[in-house]
Amino acid sequence: MKKDTITITRAEYAHLFKASRLVEQLQARIAELEAERDTLQDRVVDLEECVWDINGYAWVVDTENAALEERLEKAKRKLDESVPLSAMNELERMFKSVEAERDALKEEVERCEASIRFWKKGACDLFKELGER
Repeated sequence: MKKDTITITRAEYAHLFKASRLVEQLQARIAELEAERDTLQDRVVDLEECVWDINGYAWVVDTENAALEERLEKAKRKLDESVPLSAMNELERMFKSVEAERDALKEEVERCEASIRFWKKGACDLFKELGER
């Protein structure tokens, strides 16, 4: 008949106790990792929902953008139809003429400013010369 008990040495007992502690630590770490995994899985679900929402918003924006572009094209066509090309060309010619006039006036102002600087310097030099006498 077999015995239900066995006899082990203190060293074997210490070794088994150490092994059981390691098993408990590993089980605790596994539980921690499983909890982290569950948290990450929940986060993935949340992020997937956000992606769905963003895709929905993007579709709405694209749809609205297409509608706005269509309205813009209609407005451009209406403008082209309402303003004759000859009037547009005339306005463009007038604009270029005004720009040329503005540039000429700027050059004239720069020449006048340079002349004023020249005469100011000459007057200062003359006053210095008179002061020295």
